[in-house]
Amino acid sequence: MRTEKNYDLVAVGESLIDFVSVPASQSDCLRFEGHTGGGPANVLAMAGKLGLRTAVISKVGADVFGRQIREVMEKHGVDTTHLLMSSEYPTTLAFVSLDAQGERSFSFYRKNTADVMLSERDLEESLLQSTRCLHFASVSLTVEPSRSATLKAAWTAKEAGALISFDMNLRPRLWEDVAAAKKVVSEALYLCDAVKLSEEELYFLTDLTDIEKAMLQLQSRYPELQLLAVTLGSEGAKVLSGGTITYSAGFKVKTKDTTGAGDTFWGAFLFRLLGGDASLRDMRGDRLADTLAFANAAAALSTMSYGAISSMPTYAEIESFLAHRAL
Repeated sequence: MRTEKNYDLVAVGESLIDFVSVPASQSDCLRFEGHTGGGPANVLAMAGKLGLRTAVISKVGADVFGRQIREVMEKHGVDTTHLLMSSEYPTTLAFVSLDAQGERSFSFYRKNTADVMLSERDLEESLLQSTRCLHFASVSLTVEPSRSATLKAAWTAKEAGALISFDMNLRPRLWEDVAAAKKVVSEALYLCDAVKLSEEELYFLTDLTDIEKAMLQLQSRYPELQLLAVTLGSEGAKVLSGGTITYSAGFKVKTKDTTGAGDTFWGAFLFRLLGGDASLRDMRGDRLADTLAFANAAAALSTMSYGAISSMPTYAEIESFLAHRAL
């Protein structure tokens, strides 16, 4: 439900460049395209492109990559006032290799880079108090000082009445060990009202292998958790809301690159939640089914070209896709 806040959605966390592998003209060459990325940045870009009032809290290098990130975010309607440019630390880079199905593996260049150095003193309380929703992910929780800054941002926004959104976006190689990842994320979930996980992340957190039992168990642990979405890749998604699990099938398309598909899904989902007069408690029945179809369509369309933000569809493209699939 809309309230008198300056922003619909603010996200805190990593903004980086994804170097996505693309077909090379010679067999002994590697070829990559550089695309603006980072989970929170991707979610903001999709939501901003669809029309939400968005702002980013992040730190990048005062380098060619940082300038590219700022330009792309602004192009998608994101307020970059709090995208800090560091002259001391470079922008984080991620190299994304793709298999024949467009599925990814990651190599990160993130030691002493800018996104890790986001600190509590970089946060502006007035911004965090002026958003309807604060979104974050687990990558910025991997190390200090960004871990404390991210959690401080979430607490401040929550105390001001914001809905707290979380996407695990687990990258095991960025953690000291998987036990630390489970501990930190499990504690962060106590803050959250709406959570998106992959099926693998759900099983990681619950140690179960039955998806619906795992969803119910996870929600029972966290009294604040009103909505849990579990993405299933090309098979669609399941959402637990109001004690009921709703399934929405995915759409079959010619996939080139799945980078950012989950973020696109969640950005589109949050757009439908925050862009109208619905609250989390209203997100069930036909409203939830329509929202899931919209988010699944956005995610499917985003996989048909390379990169995360650069491949995100417009509102008109999503609606046209759904209309044609309904025929």
